[in-house]
Order: sequence, then structure tokens, then C-alpha cells
Amino acid sequence: LDRATLDSQPVKATAKKELWGSAHILLVEDEDMVRAVAERALTRQGYKVVTASEGEEALGLLAEQADKEPQFDLIVSDVVMPNMDGPTMAQHVRKNYPELPILFMSGYAEEQLRKSIDLDKVNFLPKPFSVAQIAEAVGETLAEHAKKD
Repeated sequence: LDRATLDSQPVKATAKKELWGSAHILLVEDEDMVRAVAERALTRQGYKVVTASEGEEALGLLAEQADKEPQFDLIVSDVVMPNMDGPTMAQHVRKNYPELPILFMSGYAEEQLRKSIDLDKVNFLPKPFSVAQIAEAVGETLAEHAKKD
């Protein structure tokens, strides 16, 4: 390694560090592959991740977690899933957790989704996404929510 490379190293480390978190995330995704990739990406960023394969399972996990610590700080959910889709699940979540932010992952256009999902504190991450993009979207969603409190 030359001197210039050594000098540039810490800058990269601090820039990357901003994407690190300690939040507790509920990840809801019916496709095993996408769920595995997203879980790995978020776990690597320091987040504690609990996964569900569809909306009803996610609501069950939320209910189980209700009287335990830590509570979930964010839900990252697919929009289109069997049994109960993301928006329907989100409406149920909002009844008990009006402040819990939700990040929807979807292959559909965001404008289309915003019209059909009439909820506050909702962000969107277009699919397909990279490991860096999901980490960034989660970090931004959590930061936005923290500012509002």
C-alpha cells in the first residue's frame, strides 16, 4: 500500500459507518431469495432482523414482540404477497403502532403505489435493489423518523 491509499482509508470507513445501525427490523418478503439477500444485507449493517414470509406472519411476530424488548423500529415489507399484502398488513400495523415507519419494497412505480397506499410514514424502495440501496433506504427511513420524534 502506498501513502495515498493509506490516507484515503479512514474516509471510506467513516462514510460507510453512517449506514450502520442498531435498529430492530421486521422484514416481510414472500420470495425466499429476496428475503435472504435483504436479511443478510441488513444484518451486515448491524441491524437485528426478524423475518416473515407474508403479512399475517408479520402481524403475529409484532404481537409476540409487543411486550418484549427491543420493540421493532422499522418494518421493511414487500407490497405484493400471498394471503395478506403489504398495504393491508400496514393498515393493521397502524392501528396498534401509528408511529412505526414502514419501508415498502416493490417493482411497481412509486407514484402508483403512493396513490393506492394512503398511509403516513411510508417510504419506497424500488426493486430490484442492491445491498447498498437497501442499507441506504433503511438508514434514511430511520433517520427521517428519528427527526420527527
